[in-house]
Amino acid sequence: LIVAYALPFVFLALAALVHPRRGRMLLTVLVLAQAALSVLYLDYVHVRGRAVGGDYGVPYHLQSAARRG
Repeated sequence: LIVAYALPFVFLALAALVHPRRGRMLLTVLVLAQAALSVLYLDYVHVRGRAVGGDYGVPYHLQSAARRG
């Protein structure tokens, strides 16, 4: 997986060297896709109040309610 993780970045670097304009476009798409995934995941956690299959602790709104009540 260490090698597989690096392959998209190697491809992006090669594309930027061969076709600078296309490489910049691919980088922009990659950044926008990562931003969209991050926002959607944070929205999911905010709405559900928990992470998918993970344990990040008690959500803040439940901690606040426990302190008040």
